[in-house]
Amino acid sequence: MLKKSLICLTSSLIMMNMGTSFANENPFDDVPQDHWSRTAIVDLVNKGVIKGYDDNTFKGDQKITRFEMAQMVAKAMANENLSKEDKQELDKLQKEYHDELDNLGVKITKLEERSSNMKFNMNLTQKYMGGKQPNGPKEKAHYWEKYLSIGMEAPIGNSGYTMHALYENKHAGENLNHETQSSGFGTNGVTQAWIEGNLGKTGQYAKLGSFSPWSQKGFVYDGKIIGGELTHWYKAGATHFFGGRVYESEWDLGVPGSINWDKGPDYIEKGHSIQNPDGSWGWVSDVEHWSTKSNAYSDFTRHHKTTEVIRGGDTNWEHKDPTGEDDYGGVYKYDAKGNRISNSRPTLWGAGYEYNFSPNLQGTLAYYNFKSDAYGGDPLEIYSGMLNYKVGKDLNLQAQYAHGNQGGEDNAWNIELQYKGTPWINNRIPHNFGAYVGYRYMAPDAIVKGNFDGVLAGQKGLEIGMFYTFDENVNACLKYAFGEAIASGEDRDRLYASVSYEFF
Repeated sequence: MLKKSLICLTSSLIMMNMGTSFANENPFDDVPQDHWSRTAIVDLVNKGVIKGYDDNTFKGDQKITRFEMAQMVAKAMANENLSKEDKQELDKLQKEYHDELDNLGVKITKLEERSSNMKFNMNLTQKYMGGKQPNGPKEKAHYWEKYLSIGMEAPIGNSGYTMHALYENKHAGENLNHETQSSGFGTNGVTQAWIEGNLGKTGQYAKLGSFSPWSQKGFVYDGKIIGGELTHWYKAGATHFFGGRVYESEWDLGVPGSINWDKGPDYIEKGHSIQNPDGSWGWVSDVEHWSTKSNAYSDFTRHHKTTEVIRGGDTNWEHKDPTGEDDYGGVYKYDAKGNRISNSRPTLWGAGYEYNFSPNLQGTLAYYNFKSDAYGGDPLEIYSGMLNYKVGKDLNLQAQYAHGNQGGEDNAWNIELQYKGTPWINNRIPHNFGAYVGYRYMAPDAIVKGNFDGVLAGQKGLEIGMFYTFDENVNACLKYAFGEAIASGEDRDRLYASVSYEFF
């Protein structure tokens, strides 16, 4: 027995993949005009897949038999105007209702043959990034990148599960067409691979492998994990549970601040005596003062106990870390000389709930637990919320907030006005245009990994952007951000531009 609400959910996913323009007329008296599944139901009626009951009702809460479900599948299979995405969904449904369809005399041989085919998609993007950012000795930096991704999806026999994989390759450099392969983790090879599908008859949809988990549009965490996720959909929302090992580079998760040094306020000149930790006195012939508040190459340094370290040279005095914990604000342990002394892998787990208050208002609440060597090894617990409000036909207002439990800069927020749902405009429509303006406060102690191209982690400022499709699946993007680093107060600005080609 199946509930029709689950059927509506499946059809809703089909409609979203198709990008279909839905009809506005509601054919059933018992389906509210603002119900989340109305558009999918109307579209299925128009296609002749369902027709409801004689009293002009849909009875969405009533259970139906497998035979009734098979009849719907058979009607859908007979429709000659179905898209490629529709047919792929039907390939999955016909396996589940094979016996019932056979009793109806429906021939499914061709569908079974097609179900063994794999689906591919590819993205090729040329990017440019430049501006006043933490670039070591350079005032400004210019950075070019070529990005290639190839995605694959295939059914796993008749199990109802599908296998997914993503290959990514990045080449980057300071000059166009002179890029070299990017250093760092996961920039050349299969970076994601997972299986997904319904977990029996539990109502849970499961993912297992290396993938990007649900995370409120990437505000708190825009990255990958090696682990699992369970999702359960309701009439007006969904719950999400996920967890695993974090699969991202150190520089995207928070860097140590101990690699910078200067004289600082407590600098001790050469030729002076200084008391050793054991009470004896030594002669200072060479002293380095390390400042661990910020980093010369990134603003994403987390709150930490060690803010200043002084290390002696030729004397027996050497003060590496007054806390004794080698906590310099990174996700791995470093000593005062900048040497990494830890190889632990950070982990992330969390839960979220999303709810549709109305067709124009949606909200989410979530909890994240991020454990690394940062904060002395204590987990960073983050509580986050998000609201989306549809102001008009093409305008959307989005507000996000996150709070961490480890002190420092632990309140992050973002408010953004979007035109035509950017940055997810329909790229299959030639000459489509979208734009946005937003103010970000990407506090380093309230996020795990940032997701914006303009205002980066550890920064605050204004970001504006626009998107345009020159032709079907050919997209251009232009973004500009200006503000400052949260920890140091230094000015920041960044220009981001890209042209993407997508193939399906």
